Amino acid sequence: MAYISDGDWNRYNEIINNFINEDAGKQLITWRRYAGNLASFGEDAGLSYIEDTLEVLAGYNNFRTWPILKEGIPGADDPQNIIIWVSKKYLEDRGLLNSDGYFNYDAGYDRFVINGITYKSGGDTQVSQNKTYPLLFMIILKRDIEK
Repeated sequence: MAYISDGDWNRYNEIINNFINEDAGKQLITWRRYAGNLASFGEDAGLSYIEDTLEVLAGYNNFRTWPILKEGIPGADDPQNIIIWVSKKYLEDRGLLNSDGYFNYDAGYDRFVINGITYKSGGDTQVSQNKTYPLLFMIILKRDIEK
């Protein structure tokens, strides 16, 4: 016997989606999508991006999830300090999911600009699991100091 009915799961989905899409996930950030073009003779033309915007819920250094440590001359440096959550429904409505239902972004090349600072992905995962599928994507961001 199930303790939570399908109707209760549906209500939970509605509450989470309404919260993230209507109440909380409204910080507008710039998503710099890697264009992936190469020069015709293979010369280095630099990276090319297409700028887009995303509405996200941002967590500023409120907790640590994964260590992203890099050793330097003064010691260990942890450039991780922002986590963004993006609604799967929001991404789906914008056509930003791949064929597996995952956020279609390039974790190696895409960049996110938040409050004027450029960040790159330090990892991502699906979160807020309901009965059958996740409702949110979480991307751990670290400063892009190699630009």
